[in-house]
Amino acid sequence: MDRYAPRARSLHITLDSVRRAKGVGHPDSICDGIADDLGAEYAAVTLLSQIGAPVTEPLAVEVETTTRDDGEIRRLVTAELERLDSFSRALVAGDVRLF
Repeated sequence: MDRYAPRARSLHITLDSVRRAKGVGHPDSICDGIADDLGAEYAAVTLLSQIGAPVTEPLAVEVETTTRDDGEIRRLVTAELERLDSFSRALVAGDVRLF
């Protein structure tokens, strides 16, 4: 590796949600989608993404949950990543303002 080549930098994002009797979690998170749609009592999602890369193309995704429906988990994670990517593109383009 060329010592002057830029190093790949990564951003580690963790989203957690624990479902209890009344439901605890962050609204509209990947974890809440898994818990609500699939009836999981617990869901934790860890995403590893490279800075500057689309959020829809993570380097790694780890899901820990009490449900076993892998196809539905993949669908929910993909849909949420596409929503986040769409929002970040709109933010960069100036179509969305935070304040």
